[in-house]
Amino acid sequence: MITPAALLDNELRRDGARPFITAYDADGGRVELSVATIANWVAKTAGYLEDEIGIEPGEQLRVEPTLHWLTAVVLLAGWTVGADVVTAPRGEALIDVPFEPMGVAFSRMVAAYPDHYVAASPTGESALSAAPSLPAGVRVLTTLPLEGDGLGLGLLGPLAAGGSAVYAAADTNHSVIATEERVTHTAGIDLVGLPRLG
Repeated sequence: MITPAALLDNELRRDGARPFITAYDADGGRVELSVATIANWVAKTAGYLEDEIGIEPGEQLRVEPTLHWLTAVVLLAGWTVGADVVTAPRGEALIDVPFEPMGVAFSRMVAAYPDHYVAASPTGESALSAAPSLPAGVRVLTTLPLEGDGLGLGLLGPLAAGGSAVYAAADTNHSVIATEERVTHTAGIDLVGLPRLG
């Protein structure tokens, strides 16, 4: 069965330059990350998890499910190193991810690790199989945390569909964002003229 790591690698080869995750914070800040950029962050974070945290295949990795592009990176990195990835409240998460718009503090943590990571025992098949089947090229505007339905609709479903996700804080102008980002579906919110996935 295919893993999230294999899907990310496939998408990197297919069209690494296309947007994968676009994120808006409560202050209106926007960051857009391509498949290639996310893959680079995932590789570095996988190296960090393996060497600095000591995560081994099969070991549990607890990740806070905050809707943030760095959460997506840590989840994908966890599956890449072969961890049993589960979501947990912030105080119970294994690593304390500093949720900054541009990821400056987290970048300092993982910058020394290589830009490419060879996944020897990747996991995540069960999470991927539970993700919904979405239309090819879907672009989902989501407000859901990256756990349960939110994980499938905001990360794994778009990845499997060759699509993308737009992460929006609860108090941002979702209608404007949807128009500017050419969103095709929503998750967690209702917007006129757009089908809601969750």
